[in-house]
Amino acid sequence: MMAARCTCDSPCCEADVGVGIITCGSQHCTVHGEHAGEEPRCFRCQKPASEFDYTGFKDEDETNEYFVRTQEGTYNRNTNTFACDACYIAIGCPTVPGYGWKAPAMSEKPSEGLQ
Repeated sequence: MMAARCTCDSPCCEADVGVGIITCGSQHCTVHGEHAGEEPRCFRCQKPASEFDYTGFKDEDETNEYFVRTQEGTYNRNTNTFACDACYIAIGCPTVPGYGWKAPAMSEKPSEGLQ
């Protein structure tokens, strides 16, 4: 059975896989995939993307949700979480060479994540 394809014309649904641009299935689409309709949240403080100021980093017509999902390096599409700047600094700016660090699932309580 073939996976459903995302039908939007957004660049979020295209991926360069080394042999040209392909359109990914909706399960891989960072905008219309598994967490569609759920706003990304900081895994540590649990604030939604809409509460942060990305002025100067995102295009004026982009939503914070779209910006986090497509440009935030700590965004984890499997858990729909990211690390806001304050929390990323508070946990020591972790990194994974060659891959980058991705936020884990949200803690049960705000700020209960990595200390």
